[in-house]
Amino acid sequence: MPITVSSGITPPPHEPNMITITSLLDPIVEQLQEFYLGQNICTRQHPNGKFTRLVVLCAIGDSLAIRKVLGYAGIASYHLCTFCTLKRSDIECLDPSVLHHHVGAEVIAATEQWQQAPTKKKQKDIFKQYGV
Repeated sequence: MPITVSSGITPPPHEPNMITITSLLDPIVEQLQEFYLGQNICTRQHPNGKFTRLVVLCAIGDSLAIRKVLGYAGIASYHLCTFCTLKRSDIECLDPSVLHHHVGAEVIAATEQWQQAPTKKKQKDIFKQYGV
């Protein structure tokens, strides 16, 4: 089952140029390259190991472009935030105790539900409910 992790880097005070992005990402990519073909990783739950493969996708763009490329709801959507479950109607809420982060397994489940939906209307309903 694939797991998606989104991360952002924007060194202030200006948008990063290609040299900056490359300098930041090269050490990370070098360490992760060995996982491209996959490795057997032993854990407590999988003492004999579990085959794991990792691919790094780098997407650079403004908020609108990234939302579109990565499949997130647009900025005018009912779902305001790509990182938490904040709704547009709750935009004034700044209480961290009610801001719940998206959980990878839930996002994957919603995505699979959307992909298996039999009609466009059902896909639209799922998108409205989960924002992905």
